[in-house]
Amino acid sequence: MPGYHFHFITRDKKVGGHLLGYQAQNVKIEIDYTSEFFMTLPGGEGIYKLDLEVK
Repeated sequence: MPGYHFHFITRDKKVGGHLLGYQAQNVKIEIDYTSEFFMTLPGGEGIYKLDLEVK
């Protein structure tokens, strides 16, 4: 997602994503000043068959 935005994850870690516009009260914000990020995804065909639809 290009541009300035936030990410979120719920306390139970079942939902997360990009936060593009919002109004909030009583929130806790944590900032991670990570200088590098590496992501390793599972190999094989299975990654292409994941159901990523928000329900």
